[in-house]
Amino acid sequence: MKLPIILGLLTASITASFAQPFRDTAVLQLADTKVLTAETSQAQHLNLNPFLVKDKEFDFGALLKEINFVPLETTAQSRLGQIRKVVTTAEHIYIMDDLKELGIAIFTRQGKFVKRIPNGKKPEQLYRLYDIDFNTQTNELIAYKRSFLLIFDKEGNFLRFKYLPIGFLNMAATPDGYVLKSLVGQNINLGDKSNYRLQFINKDLKLNAVALPDKESKAFSAKSYLYRVADLVKITAEISDTIYQYNPKDNKLAAEFILDYDHRLPRSYIYGKDFSVFEEAIRNHNYNYCIGDYIETTHQNVFFISNKTANVVVYRDKHSGNMVGGGIAQSKQGLPFLAFPDTFYDDQLIKYYYPGENDYEVLKEMPFLSEANKKKSESFKKGDNPILIYYTLNKF
Repeated sequence: MKLPIILGLLTASITASFAQPFRDTAVLQLADTKVLTAETSQAQHLNLNPFLVKDKEFDFGALLKEINFVPLETTAQSRLGQIRKVVTTAEHIYIMDDLKELGIAIFTRQGKFVKRIPNGKKPEQLYRLYDIDFNTQTNELIAYKRSFLLIFDKEGNFLRFKYLPIGFLNMAATPDGYVLKSLVGQNINLGDKSNYRLQFINKDLKLNAVALPDKESKAFSAKSYLYRVADLVKITAEISDTIYQYNPKDNKLAAEFILDYDHRLPRSYIYGKDFSVFEEAIRNHNYNYCIGDYIETTHQNVFFISNKTANVVVYRDKHSGNMVGGGIAQSKQGLPFLAFPDTFYDDQLIKYYYPGENDYEVLKEMPFLSEANKKKSESFKKGDNPILIYYTLNKF
């Protein structure tokens, strides 16, 4: 199991990067910061045990409704490293990738390369990038590099920057500001407000509130813990079975789902001396745990559970409440790997696909694919930029 080793190295670098305190916290107005308490009485419990049966198969192909390939143009300027995050809008695709260092590449919705925002130490350049998001209210791309929010227009042209004395992993833009997900205990400059997972800041960067107190976790895992769904922000945490929902319109935070299943990883392993305590627990015991990944489209919720032998995905239809899933996806339509999506946009799931040598010879024989998609696949070449596969599901 290579994943814990990689995550352990990532954890060390993240923790070290937050070691030095920020200079000035006056902009946060900490004296006025409130504690936002999450409402939990209306949370819906979901029993996931039926999907955690060993070698559980499910017919993912029956769920597939529509597929669209978006090949990302490959040139010397547009070459991508490992994809860390994809943000899709009506006009553009913004990709945070790891090409020598974390950066941002911009493509049109059809996959044509627009530009790469330059890395460097000038105010308008990227350096020690942590996260990106898109403000749909202002049509602006937001990037967080340590101590600063960089604001770009939708084409990636630099507009301005703001000093922000908070360290965090993820951010989600709201109409009135941002929701931030930080590491508990890392923002020592916040004093008694440092032991909270969430920070809520307004447009002027005042720290209005903090929420979800916790102890310092040593088990960092998911790609993200904040997910914007329409005007709401969905929130997870490091090894957490609760999905929260924040509504910026009424400033309400509530637990939406609680995932119930047996053989749960004891939380004592999360708060151990270092990452190795968690790593050894999941290697040596067949505990079930949710690392914090979550996906929600217009019509489905998607939950992910891991254990020593399998990664399990569970789909829930929002309208019917029906659930389907397992660790082994079958598909007569082909492309069973789509059962494990990487991210989402509105009603579409998204999978990153790296092209191989003879993709067209295989894909042209799939009756489920449109002729337009088969035509696109003729140009797929091994070593090119990945293809983003956007797809929707039937109701079930």
